[in-house]
Amino acid sequence: MSATAEPRDCVAKYSLDKRKIIKKSRVFTELFASGKRVSSTDLLLLFGPAETTRFGFAVSSKIKGAVRRNRTKRRLREIVRLNQHDFPPGRQYIVLARRDLARVEFDALNNELRGLIGKVRRIES
Repeated sequence: MSATAEPRDCVAKYSLDKRKIIKKSRVFTELFASGKRVSSTDLLLLFGPAETTRFGFAVSSKIKGAVRRNRTKRRLREIVRLNQHDFPPGRQYIVLARRDLARVEFDALNNELRGLIGKVRRIES
């Protein structure tokens, strides 16, 4: 090991584990019906209590074409993966894209999500 390398225990894990992804439509329905919401220009973040922190991704049906919707979802997943340790723990989240984000700069989207995380922290404290 080189002198500048960090031990594995000190490095935050940035992979988005399968167990952290919400897939069941029942959970989506519950969060859409009774979850708290914070929003920005392009994103809507729904959240509710959970035993472990989990994430779901949704794209508005206003975005036409499967290729555009899938690309938007991939970008959302990547931004959440990089910021997953900043979310308050013990909640489940759904990140909803309100419009096509394929042409929006990555840094702008990242900053927008970070702003929503800050709003969640203010609501929950």
